[in-house]
Amino acid sequence: MSSVHILENGLNLCQREASEGVLNPSEATCDECLKAVPPEYLELFCPACGKQHLDIDDGEIDWSKRIHRTHKCVNTPEGPNTGCGHLWRPKNVPTFGVASSSAKV
Repeated sequence: MSSVHILENGLNLCQREASEGVLNPSEATCDECLKAVPPEYLELFCPACGKQHLDIDDGEIDWSKRIHRTHKCVNTPEGPNTGCGHLWRPKNVPTFGVASSSAKV
């Protein structure tokens, strides 16, 4: 997918495709595209160390509100900066790491 967004009736191509239910989430590559794909709230565990990953406000970026797909093992239930630093992408759609699958940050 091109990073150029074609506006049509006030919607960029990705937003239009999302509203029509035809957007392929794996093709959403930029922030504008990612905003068109609803995020999934998941219990995420680092594949390197096994610690649970939580998206929280780290003082610089509030990861509980920023749309993203790639996660860094930093913040765990043990506290901030207690992870191993491993980067991974659990899915090719926006995801948020939450304490339980019923929780929404």
